[in-house]
Amino acid sequence: MEIVVLLEPEGRVVGREIQVNGPEGEFTLEADGTVVYRSPYDDETWYVAPSAKEFQLSAECWRRYGERIRGARSESEEADAVAKLRAELEHLALLGPDGSSFWSAIVEQTEHGLL
Repeated sequence: MEIVVLLEPEGRVVGREIQVNGPEGEFTLEADGTVVYRSPYDDETWYVAPSAKEFQLSAECWRRYGERIRGARSESEEADAVAKLRAELEHLALLGPDGSSFWSAIVEQTEHGLL
């Protein structure tokens, strides 16, 4: 999964989720300034970040995670990449305590080797 942050918003859309088959979910800016994620496959709305700036920072965390995983040569290095992603997102206060945020779900998936 790749997250593309749009240089110029398209309406309320500030980013897109890209999978192997092309664009899927969208990251949109809500009226209150928060960024949420919506998948085309369900009606869920996932909290992502309190602002477009934090969304950009979180997308950069995800990009770095991808680089670390692609460069990992062992399970230990993969675990380190996951731990760094978690720490970076915790530093940005983007991991919800109940696992209901977009980033909480993503980190859980990385910890189980799904992403």
